[in-house]
Amino acid sequence: MAFRADIDEARRCGWEPTPEHILCGFNMCIAETDEKARDILAQGVRYFMQVLMAPQRQAQNMVLTKTRYYSSAVGGETFLKRLAVAGTRTIDDAIRDGTILCGSPETVVKQIKRIHAELGCGWINTNMKIGTVPNEAVIKGMEMFRDFVQPEVRDLGRVSSQAAE
Repeated sequence: MAFRADIDEARRCGWEPTPEHILCGFNMCIAETDEKARDILAQGVRYFMQVLMAPQRQAQNMVLTKTRYYSSAVGGETFLKRLAVAGTRTIDDAIRDGTILCGSPETVVKQIKRIHAELGCGWINTNMKIGTVPNEAVIKGMEMFRDFVQPEVRDLGRVSSQAAE
């Protein structure tokens, strides 16, 4: 995982990053139920991956197969495998792997706490307008984040930071 490589490199250079130095970014969808959030986000991600990302995947594929961008064949093969899989993962796969935040407010709080515990991040950047996710769903999700999620996770970075001191 690239994230761990960054932390390891910082440590090799003599610097120990703390939660306030670590930002993680996620696509996020919050709805009244887990099922509704998954359905909303699945539609948006499908459009994003199949339509909006198609030219980028084609360009990346050309760079990897027709240039010497990667100095080793293994690096290029690894990236090509990632490109091939990128559009096939399900929302449930991404939720399980912790690469998106999706569900009811209670579920998203649990996901954020898990990510914080596993990655030690003190900052989370989210994107709620993914592909064709309706504006109404984005607004409702933002309101639920404000009212129910943010109060539960607001102090995670501060708590970890203070515990480390």
